[in-house]
Parts: sequence; C-alpha cells; structure tokens
Amino acid sequence: KRNKSKLIRRALTDRSYKDIYRKNNKEELDDSSTNFNLANFGDAILKMCMMSFLFDEEQPSEIKKKFESDAYLVSVIAKKYDLIPKILKNDEIDMVMDYDYHTHNKYDMNGKLKGNKSKYIATAVEALFAAIFLETNDLNSIILFVQSWIETDKNKQ
Repeated sequence: KRNKSKLIRRALTDRSYKDIYRKNNKEELDDSSTNFNLANFGDAILKMCMMSFLFDEEQPSEIKKKFESDAYLVSVIAKKYDLIPKILKNDEIDMVMDYDYHTHNKYDMNGKLKGNKSKYIATAVEALFAAIFLETNDLNSIILFVQSWIETDKNKQ
C-alpha cells in the first residue's frame, strides 16, 4: 500500500522544485516524484466526475469547461484550502511571477498572453484529485465533492 504522505507530497511538488532539490540534496529528483504525471491522472478523474452528473444537462461541455479551468481550480479550490504556501516549488518563481489566487495570466506589452501564472497551482489541485483517489479508491466521494462546487456556484447566481 502506498504511503499517504508520499502521494500528497508528490501532488504538492511542482517540477520547478527539482532545481531546489538538486541544490539541497546533490542529486536529481526524478519526474515520478513530482506532480506532473499525477496531475494528468487527476485531470481525467476530475473530468469523469463532472460528466458523471452533468451528462444530462444541456451543454454539459460548456458547464464542465468553467469548473475544470485553471482559473476556477485556483481561485476557488486552491484558495479555499490555501494551497499556494503548501506547494513545493522553486521560490524564485514566486519572486518573478508574484502568484496569488486571483491573478492568472501574464501578458506582454502588446497584450499577448505570455504564460498562465496559475498553472502550477492548478496542476497541484489536479494532482491532489489523483492522490486522493489512489489513497481512498473512492470515486463517489470525489464526485460528491465536485458536485458540491457546481451546486454552490449555481446557488450564487
């Protein structure tokens, strides 16, 4: 059985942390210790959970698009659990990017998008879905959790 703290730690370890790890430990941190692949799995879980109760809605893809967006995952989910300080990353990125729960994109002087400032945060949220599923093997709890966001959002409108 997997160690819970290892999966959660992996979900909260951004690939940029590899530089810090190398400096501190004099060895490489391999990709299987970061959240990148776990996030791909978590993204699939999130989509499947959403569609499990949205498939009868009119335009389910449009509804799903909002709730799986990086902006939503960061400004609602990551903010609720205050994830930014919990994510292991190269702290120099914070100095350059000034991450927070509300500023998501960085633009150049011509207004062209230069990068998604919230990507590493959204990646951690997605990875946490996979870590939770791998630990609990309980998709129903995740479905109920995701459904509660959507219901809460609908009630605000």
